[in-house]
Amino acid sequence: MDAGQVKDMLASRAEEVCRFLVPHGRLDKNEWVAGDIRGAAGQSFRVCIAGSKAGVFADFAEQGVKGANLLELWMQARGLDFRDAIREAKDFLGIREDRVTSAGQYAGRAKPKRSTDSQGTKRLEDEFTEVKEGSLVWQWLTDERALEPDAIRAYRIGEKHIRSKNREGDGYVERDCVVFPTFDPDGNLVRMKFRDIRDKKYMFLHPKADDAGKYKHGAPLHLFGIQAVDPSVCDGQVAITEGELDAISMWAFGNPAVSLPIGAQPSGRKDATAHDEWIERDFDWLEDFVTVLLALDGDESGLAARDLLIPRFRRERCMVFDWPEGCKDANDAAMKGHDMLDELANTRPLDPDELKRPKEFRKAIWERFFPPDGVEPGDRLPFTIPFMFRDGEVTVHHGFNGHGKSVGLTHLMVHLGRKMRRCCIASFEIPASMTLQNMMKQAMGKHAPQDEGEFDRALKWMDDRVFIYDFVGEALLEPLLDTWQYAARKYGVTHFVLDSMLKLKDVVQDDFDSQRNMMNRLNQFAKEYNTHVHVVCHAKKPDSRHPKEKNWPGEYDIKGSGDISDLAWNVVCWWRHELKATKIEELEDKIKAAERVNDLDTQADLNTELNAVRKFFDAMLVVQKQRTTGDYPLHKRLWFDAGAHGCWQFREEYNEPVERYIDGEAVDGV
Repeated sequence: MDAGQVKDMLASRAEEVCRFLVPHGRLDKNEWVAGDIRGAAGQSFRVCIAGSKAGVFADFAEQGVKGANLLELWMQARGLDFRDAIREAKDFLGIREDRVTSAGQYAGRAKPKRSTDSQGTKRLEDEFTEVKEGSLVWQWLTDERALEPDAIRAYRIGEKHIRSKNREGDGYVERDCVVFPTFDPDGNLVRMKFRDIRDKKYMFLHPKADDAGKYKHGAPLHLFGIQAVDPSVCDGQVAITEGELDAISMWAFGNPAVSLPIGAQPSGRKDATAHDEWIERDFDWLEDFVTVLLALDGDESGLAARDLLIPRFRRERCMVFDWPEGCKDANDAAMKGHDMLDELANTRPLDPDELKRPKEFRKAIWERFFPPDGVEPGDRLPFTIPFMFRDGEVTVHHGFNGHGKSVGLTHLMVHLGRKMRRCCIASFEIPASMTLQNMMKQAMGKHAPQDEGEFDRALKWMDDRVFIYDFVGEALLEPLLDTWQYAARKYGVTHFVLDSMLKLKDVVQDDFDSQRNMMNRLNQFAKEYNTHVHVVCHAKKPDSRHPKEKNWPGEYDIKGSGDISDLAWNVVCWWRHELKATKIEELEDKIKAAERVNDLDTQADLNTELNAVRKFFDAMLVVQKQRTTGDYPLHKRLWFDAGAHGCWQFREEYNEPVERYIDGEAVDGV
């Protein structure tokens, strides 16, 4: 839980907080009143305990004793810095410093692991030299880039003289490079960025990145500038910029800042997202700040990065401002001599404006007509069907018991994992180990691993893509959503599975209001975090006129309120062809009977019929609602790779090769 959420929780319990911090005060209408912050007799010290100003306080007889929230009151009343005040406040509120692991278990906040081993760290530190006052690099930083000397020292900027080959390869160039060091929250030097002060094109990272963008030798992505920003003395605010020079420039503007490690790059849809790595690693460090000031560039890429980061940090926690005309970033403003203190004091919150004009949606409308790169955004199924899972939507999956809803969903999640679309599965009816075993079969494209090495390789593939909400039994919706919010913000999870609705204790089968509330909350979550939610529901029992062997349930045959299908963006039915299984069993019994009397002609006829029946489809996937396009109903016949050696994948053609998602290839099924 971040500092902003702690502040809000304190405000919701304002009177209780005041009784604890100023115990000798008294209640006077909507204010807690005392003689001073220490609780002496009198009424000059007042704290608002209700309404939108809950937590605002002031002592009208003692100058300087005032504040805008109860965290500030906690600091002043207890004589603590910001970080210690948050720790005490969390203890008071009963907040556990826990995090959900990829297996769904809880783990206390532990000291982050060292990003490099001791030998590697020492070797990196030995290569680093802080810039000397008066050197060429120092002069470039102070004179040309307009950086404050104190800021240069605080960020521990380095320098390095390098003799490198020229671009033609027939000589050498003497280079004076500025070195931007990156430290992790534990203070370990994990990476250095070198830049020639005369030739901006000469720039490299050490340790170097490989072709996939991952850093070798234990050098993960972290925010630049952590070493210069102390949460305990920053009044609860941290600024984030796009570049190192911008972060250092913010120092002179009264806002110690950190910089994005990879600039304003957008997150990829097919590969692991660049932003996700550093957010995951620095998430706990950022939680000590109430406010995140997004001081990104004012260009298109900066705005795109802002839109990407806001859901991960919570909209109400983020602040922005507009750079002066003619300035694109903080260092540009510093070099042009702008005094940004007033502008930065007038930051504006990112509160959503409910009333907007069509022109504000220009880009979104245009991209609906003409998608970027000509590809409609969304995650396609492993089958040829004009249907996809789009961000911000909720899909209801329903069907009769035993008709493949859960197995079909895990197959879809494995398929999406090939594109590094992470999922979190809450399966309240099946133990986590069984769910993961089924997914491992589907990911390997085989019934079982051949040895422990293949097992561990499959487990590693899944560990990068799958999270489990580890709870079996009757669960509560809000704790589930709290964990999902955390997974979406920290780990960039994009697909969430609720299996099934009937296992939610606070969603009662005959209480249609609770079911409507569930669907509204799931839609709100999907939209706010730009994710897709999958809800498993059960179908009503069929009647004698519509036996389940011949008829699949319709959109309004879902057990419960009609609001379930009405409020869903998509409704998908999974139906198993039970008559096929019955017919195969019947023919196999007849073949055995013919074998006992050695009736070869009958055996041949029956085997021909059996082979024909086996080619019948095993299941049907029916899209019964697709609100985005209106393209429904859609019917897709599927074959299931079952049996003693099956991998439990659904295929769209008889004898179609199964997929080995881990190896990225298709192989003939057994």
